[in-house]
Amino acid sequence: MSTAGVRIRALLFAGLLLAAPATIAAQVPPVPAPTPAPAAASDVSYALAPGVVRVLLPGGVQEVPIGCDGVALHRDGARLYVACGLRGVVVLSLADPAAPTLIERREIGGDVVGVFSGGGRVWAQIARIEAQPIDMPTDALNTGAQNTAAYPANTLPPLPTVPSGAPTPPGYAELAPPGRAVDDQAPRSRGFSRLMPERIGGIWRIATNADLFLPIGTIGVGGLVDAQVSRHFDGPFVLRAQISPLGFAILDEGGGRAFVAHLVFGLDTQFLELALGIGSSTTESTDVAFSTLMSLRIGALDGLHLAFQTNVFVLNSGFEFGGLNGVVQVPLIDRWWLITRAGGGPAGYVFGDIGVRYRVSGDGGAGSFFIQGVIGGVALFGSSASCDASGFCESRNSGGPALGIGAEWRL
Repeated sequence: MSTAGVRIRALLFAGLLLAAPATIAAQVPPVPAPTPAPAAASDVSYALAPGVVRVLLPGGVQEVPIGCDGVALHRDGARLYVACGLRGVVVLSLADPAAPTLIERREIGGDVVGVFSGGGRVWAQIARIEAQPIDMPTDALNTGAQNTAAYPANTLPPLPTVPSGAPTPPGYAELAPPGRAVDDQAPRSRGFSRLMPERIGGIWRIATNADLFLPIGTIGVGGLVDAQVSRHFDGPFVLRAQISPLGFAILDEGGGRAFVAHLVFGLDTQFLELALGIGSSTTESTDVAFSTLMSLRIGALDGLHLAFQTNVFVLNSGFEFGGLNGVVQVPLIDRWWLITRAGGGPAGYVFGDIGVRYRVSGDGGAGSFFIQGVIGGVALFGSSASCDASGFCESRNSGGPALGIGAEWRL
């Protein structure tokens, strides 16, 4: 073989060696960049602050609103339990420890001061109130003082050891039996709080209800609509703008209307609302007149209560009765209420209905949503008129069976 041929083959071999790494690199897929691993459960801790649970992460702090001021935390598996005193227990899911999600609030019917696990169950510790006579013998008083000193102020006695299958010890309530997941729809023991739940302040309420009726004796349709926007302050006060009601009738001959609207401000507590308002109202002649309103609620807003509203309008240089509306609400089972309403007056309407109210979501605080359905009857006065050639007009009434739906949002 000639020297030139050897040189050519050597150059070709060297070129192949130089091109081989690039060829192999082109055929091997690139290694993806590593994705940051989620925070390990051991790197996450939790703390309480007013109205929130703080998630303490290596890179910062996140806050999860819980709608109550927690007093104690307890973690059990993939659940985080927050004791909220008279507001019960808030349960959060720790499927992602760095981002807890609210599952539910359970009202226990007592002052929950702690949560613990024992015997395969989760328990709520309930504060117990005792009474003792103050005219006890000296030795008995000394014994009581020693027992009290055993647990300094703002501390709790040791939690009991609860064997598996044991009954609930005094002063405690079971939250989750073994083998049963926490269910937001499960019945809860709310006791007295279902009839008189505590007032929740710092929220907005937006509510509306519409009763539609078919007028008897003619062709048409009518309705009676209520709407309100109210602010329940942190203190015991409420400010509300309301239309109660707006009535209309669309008939084969003419139509009709009823309108009562007020701006209301007053006292709002757990067991009582007392408020005054100013606004306007239609009259029997369908004129619109200046009106004042008086509102009274006896009982809790989301519990057993009786509520009245009455208005007086100014007409012909004097006060005249405008109308009276009443509502009775009775708690049934968890999330359900029975409601019955009735009202009417010279403002031009009469109605009565009965139905149910249901809490779709939330616990009554911000983020809650309610719906209701009722059946009854509605009548409007002076809803249409027939006039003869001389100009005399005869007022006609309209009314019939009604079906109503309503909704309420809390923000």
